Amino acid sequence: MSNDFNNQFQPPPGSSYPPPPHQPPPPYPSPPPYSSPPPYPPPYPPPVYPVVMQSPPGKGMAIASLVMGILSLIFCWLVFIGLPCAIVGIVLGILGKRKLDTVNAPSGTAIAGLVMSIIGLVLLIIIYAIVFFIIDQATRYYSYGFWDWW
Repeated sequence: MSNDFNNQFQPPPGSSYPPPPHQPPPPYPSPPPYSSPPPYPPPYPPPVYPVVMQSPPGKGMAIASLVMGILSLIFCWLVFIGLPCAIVGIVLGILGKRKLDTVNAPSGTAIAGLVMSIIGLVLLIIIYAIVFFIIDQATRYYSYGFWDWW
């Protein structure tokens, strides 16, 4: 059996194949010429540090006035919260506007705080005037006035 296997890949007896001509293999192509390496990338620029701008003097008072003005509008119906917020907002608004005007800085925040504080104070006065009027009318209805208690 092994003999049949070997004969299978052998040329049949009596036939002759010419030997293959001996040719050298084709030469390898020449490598491309070396070129200079690519240039190095440019160096990183130096880091840029942010410049911290200082706020003009009085800007903090203007913002505090704005906050107090908002609080005086919210709490205008509570005299123990709304009244101090309105007074402090008016004072801080005036002082902040004066300081901002001395350095020619915009003073819109101080003006807004001042206006809202004034509006909060006016609303507080109107609300409590109405409350006292209603209490006075109610007590007069029952035959004695509100101011008689004082």
